[in-house]
Amino acid sequence: MTVTVEKRLRHDFHVLEELEAGIALMGWEVKSVRNREVSLKGGWVKFSGGEAFLEAVHIAPFPQSRERMDPLRERKLLLKKREILQMAQKIDEAGLTVLPYNVYINKKGRVKLTLALVKAKKLFDKRETIKKRETERQLRRYQGSNIKGKS
Repeated sequence: MTVTVEKRLRHDFHVLEELEAGIALMGWEVKSVRNREVSLKGGWVKFSGGEAFLEAVHIAPFPQSRERMDPLRERKLLLKKREILQMAQKIDEAGLTVLPYNVYINKKGRVKLTLALVKAKKLFDKRETIKKRETERQLRRYQGSNIKGKS
């Protein structure tokens, strides 16, 4: 079950790789994620000390919880050591970044996160993407009208 998707990511960045990761969450955070009260906007992944952390992702506080809650707290990502080292190396050498793309709940009921290794698009790349999308849309519209006209 998909909880949330960062829609602007593919518009603003070239996605080079995707990776699935678990997130270490508190109980109230899991309940808020199940209620779809998550925002990935402005979030990023930080690597330090051989570990990966999710930064600036907002998970709304669960109203019935008695705990003191920080909706923007740093959350540890559950990745294999090899995956962390590979991502950290790619970021250092190529000037790339890792951003959260998708939060979902898998079949076992675990909260998972799709991470994207990205490179920022230039303005002309964005224009080219929009132009390509528009031509594909017009082509589909044209093909659809020809099919309807022949019957």
